[in-house]
Amino acid sequence: MQDYGADGMRFGLLMQVTGAQDLKFNENKLVSSRNFANKVRNAARFVNMNLEGFVPGEPEPTTEADRWMFSRLARLVRSLDEAYDQFEFADVARELYAFFWNEFCDWYIEFSKASLREGADPVARLQTQRNLVFVLYTALRLLHPAMPFVTEQIYQELPGEKEAPYLMVASWPDADELAKYI
Repeated sequence: MQDYGADGMRFGLLMQVTGAQDLKFNENKLVSSRNFANKVRNAARFVNMNLEGFVPGEPEPTTEADRWMFSRLARLVRSLDEAYDQFEFADVARELYAFFWNEFCDWYIEFSKASLREGADPVARLQTQRNLVFVLYTALRLLHPAMPFVTEQIYQELPGEKEAPYLMVASWPDADELAKYI
């Protein structure tokens, strides 16, 4: 924990768990998980830095990128529910990692940057901010069981009205409610 942090160690161990075999410890998984925790922090920092003029409101997928991201998020929740039901914790960790790093950070945040630039349409900027906060908030709830410390810290820094005082007691995303985005 001293070298990789509590969340990095926890997530790295989850990535290595298989249902029927003994755990073959791989320290490289802890390194990548520590880096992943930093990626989560940096993505949240980016979102928070781009919330000037933010007014909370309903998320609405107005662009192709929004529709794609919301659909991926809805499918992820359903997939994680199934993996948790089967105690497939390594699958949970891998899916969370792939979604957050590859889809949210590498694609969705990059697509959002154009709408967040100074001089962009203020209505589009506000909707982009709302959508980013919605996806980040939902992703934090999904990540929380595996990375409780970093996700709780980020949750406390998010603007707007919160469902619960702590992420730990916030409700799990409802796959049926999010199915409208698929």
